[in-house]
Amino acid sequence: MLASVYVSICDFRWLLHTIIVKYLNMSLMCTMIVGLVNNCRSYCLLVCKQFYVIECSLEVIARHLLFLSLIMEPPDQLGYQDKTELFMELYGNVLMSSHTFEYLQNKSNDLIRFVTDDDFLKQKLPLLDISLLKFKEKDFLEGIFKFWRNPGDYSFDISKMWENRIRTYLGARFDHRSGIFDWDYSMKLLDLTSVIKRQEYCDWRENGVAFKLRPDAPYDSPNRTLTSGIVVTKNGEKIAQRGYWGDIVNSPYITFGIETNKELLKAAGNHPIKTSQDIAAHNLSEIIAKLSGEKVIKSSSSAKLSPITEVVTTDEKDIKSSRDSNILLNKCLENCKVSLLPLGSATEIGKKRNFLSFFDIAYFSNSMVHNLTCEIQPTFSPHCSVLVESARYMLDLQKESKSEYVKKVTEMALKVGLKLCDTSLQAREETSHLHFYKAASD
Repeated sequence: MLASVYVSICDFRWLLHTIIVKYLNMSLMCTMIVGLVNNCRSYCLLVCKQFYVIECSLEVIARHLLFLSLIMEPPDQLGYQDKTELFMELYGNVLMSSHTFEYLQNKSNDLIRFVTDDDFLKQKLPLLDISLLKFKEKDFLEGIFKFWRNPGDYSFDISKMWENRIRTYLGARFDHRSGIFDWDYSMKLLDLTSVIKRQEYCDWRENGVAFKLRPDAPYDSPNRTLTSGIVVTKNGEKIAQRGYWGDIVNSPYITFGIETNKELLKAAGNHPIKTSQDIAAHNLSEIIAKLSGEKVIKSSSSAKLSPITEVVTTDEKDIKSSRDSNILLNKCLENCKVSLLPLGSATEIGKKRNFLSFFDIAYFSNSMVHNLTCEIQPTFSPHCSVLVESARYMLDLQKESKSEYVKKVTEMALKVGLKLCDTSLQAREETSHLHFYKAASD
């Protein structure tokens, strides 16, 4: 059986694409993911059926549960277009519309039951396995979901949190932030991609709202899923503080909004016709529709999405239809499993007998690549492919720093017995992922 492990996967794109390939081709494989970070790019070479995910934050794991549950909603209760809208707002906006806020509150009840009721999880989301998590981690996840569900617990101003991050980042330059945002776009982002438009990037840098699929709707409800708690030192005393500590420079557009078919990438006068939001909506619609077993309906980007409402079925025919839809959805992915491993277990799984020579793909985010050591090497199968997220889309890094990162990661990979797929240093610097493999003779 083929397996894969992912070390830290905040954005989920690589995992979703790999599941789709599995769903379409029905091959057998296992994968390890060591951290999918905010701006990781898709890179799918092999087909997987078993996925193991390692994270360093329970808030990130909580978002994984949310997104998987959202995508796996029965199609007759929530169509792929509505799923796409919800996904984009929850993924990339610090402020979201009221209907997405209400969905999150309602969904939090299911998420709480997922981590407290094993039978309910197997019934509603058999794709997911959380049995390997520690009890205290499940308890903490329950607390996170309750925080999402109960907005009136205490004052929570995520817009102020976003502004404070920008103030701290820019310092004395804060009053000139518009010019700085424009400079970052022109001198840094445009060298990497011309798909993201200047206005949408600068607007996101200003207010933290990347996607507005309903232009007439106010985006004023805080997205609590983007917050997390850290320990800070104040007046010599360590205290826990919850806030927004995520990306304020690179943007959520990079993940889903810069690669697509040629039709959507057409330009007029060297300017892309479609926005990054249009491309992200298209890509996510296709991903979600395929996983949901639905057919994508081509429509203009200005088409209005239907309002999201709770479906209550009282007629026996409706109940049977809903049950059949759920069975069909689960049938497509019945042999696919996403298993969440305990926090920081990348240094421990190499000691577990059942993980020795187990993983056929290993994915490391650039924030978790320090786990690519001799401690995790025993888990790689004889023909293991190892993918490491590059620093290509880290706008704050100079070219020299990105080159140094590539050299350092290459040295780490060679030390654990891996070999390079791309021998050219320039080729490795210009790609979104570094690809290594373990030769059978090793």
